[in-house]
Amino acid sequence: MNLPRKDDDSDAVRRQPTAIEAELAQELDHLPKMEQLRTIQDIEGKNILAAAEPNKLVRLGLDALERRIQEMFRTTNEASLVALLQNPFAKDRQLRLKMLRAENFDSDLALKRLINFLAMLKELLADSNHHGDELRPLELNKDFVSAERDRQNLGALQLLLFRDQTGRRVAGCFDVETPSLFRVGNSESSLLKEAFYLLQTASEDETTQKEGLVFVFTILSASSSIVTGSLTSILGRLFQNGPLRIAAIHVCSPNTPEMQNASAAVIRQLDRRDRIKARFHHGTSWEYTKSLKQFGVPTDWLPTTQADGTVRNNYHKQWLAIQEAKEGPNFDSIECPYSLDILLGRGQILQFHKGNISLREEFIRDRYPQYVAARNKQQKDAVLNQILDDLAAKKRRFLKQKEDNVGLWYEISRSEARSKLVTSFREHKRAMERKPTPFPT
Repeated sequence: MNLPRKDDDSDAVRRQPTAIEAELAQELDHLPKMEQLRTIQDIEGKNILAAAEPNKLVRLGLDALERRIQEMFRTTNEASLVALLQNPFAKDRQLRLKMLRAENFDSDLALKRLINFLAMLKELLADSNHHGDELRPLELNKDFVSAERDRQNLGALQLLLFRDQTGRRVAGCFDVETPSLFRVGNSESSLLKEAFYLLQTASEDETTQKEGLVFVFTILSASSSIVTGSLTSILGRLFQNGPLRIAAIHVCSPNTPEMQNASAAVIRQLDRRDRIKARFHHGTSWEYTKSLKQFGVPTDWLPTTQADGTVRNNYHKQWLAIQEAKEGPNFDSIECPYSLDILLGRGQILQFHKGNISLREEFIRDRYPQYVAARNKQQKDAVLNQILDDLAAKKRRFLKQKEDNVGLWYEISRSEARSKLVTSFREHKRAMERKPTPFPT
C-alpha cells in the first residue's frame, strides 16, 4: 500500500508498485485495523496519540509499566534480569517514558523494549572498558576509540540537523564507499555502538520521542555495505529495541531492476513492524530527492548531492562537534530548531524554513494593515508585542546561529525579536510595492 500525497503527480505515484511494495502492502493489510491506522499515521506524521498525550496518559502509562516490572520481579528467577531493572538508570522516569512513547503506551511492549535496550547498553559499555555495573548513556569522549571516531567521521550514519515538516528528527544511512570504511571501527560491536549513539541522541528530543524518527537509506550500488554487510540488520535490532519508534523509512536508489532488488533486500532485513513503514524512491539523485520532498523531508539539507548522490559530511562533522560540546560544562545552546521556530540569517534555506514562511504569511501579511494604520510608535509597538505574545503562547522561538563554526543556535532577546518583526514589515511593504498593478477591467 503506497501512500503518496494526493496532489503528487510524480512518476513514483503513477508507476506500478514493485514486488516488494506489493508484499509490504499485503503485510499491512493483514494487520488489525487500528494498527494499520497507526502505521499510516506514523508515516504521514499524524499520530493522534502523540499529538495529544494528556498528562493522565503519561501517569497511567508509567504506573502500568512499574506494575509490570514489579510483577516480573515476583515471577522471574533470572537474577541478571532483576539486576538490570534495579539499576538506577533503569528507574529513570524519562527513560521509561521514552519506551512507553516508542510503543504507543503499551506497557508490555515498553517493558520488553526497556529490557532489550538496557541489555544492549550494558554490552556496549562493557566493550568500552566501562568499569562497574552502573549504566549510563554512551558518551563520545569516553566510549569511542580513535578508529571508531574515524569511522563516525565518514558519515555513513547521520542524525541530520533539521526536521521534517511535522517536526520529527531525520536520520539516515548513506552509501559511503571508501576503502577506509572496511578498515576502521567496523566490527559489529563498533557498528552497533555508532548506531546506538545516534538513536540515543535523537531520543533527547521530546517531539521525536512522541512522533517517532524518520529514517532515510540511500543506496547507490548493489555491492554496497548497506546491502551486503551487517549494518542494516544491526539497525533493525535497534529500531525494535532502541529508545525511539521509527515512524517512517524512505529508501532511495537508482531506478534499475538490480537496485530495486537491492533496496528490497535491505528492507527485508528489518522487522515487519518497521518494514511496513518503508516507502521507495527510485531514480536519479534529483528524482528521488524530489520524491522525498512529497513526504515532508526538506531535501535541501540532505547530505547527498543532487548531481550524483555523493555523500557530504560537513553537517555531520558539525553534529559531532555539537555532541562533544554537549558533554562539556555549561552547555545551554540549541542543537536542532523546531519546524515552527523563526530562524534569523541569510540564504534560501532559511528563507523557506517552515517557521519563517509561517511568520510571513500568518503574522506579517495578515497584520500588515493593522501595523501601517498605527498612528504612532506606541500603537505600532502594541501590534509588535501582540505578535510576540501570540508566538510565545505557541512556544515558537526566534533563533540565531552562533558564530562558532559548530552550528549551534541560541534564542534572541525580545527586543531583538521585535526588531526582526519591524524588518519583516518593511520587507513586506517593499514586496507589495514591487507587485505590478493589475489593468483595470
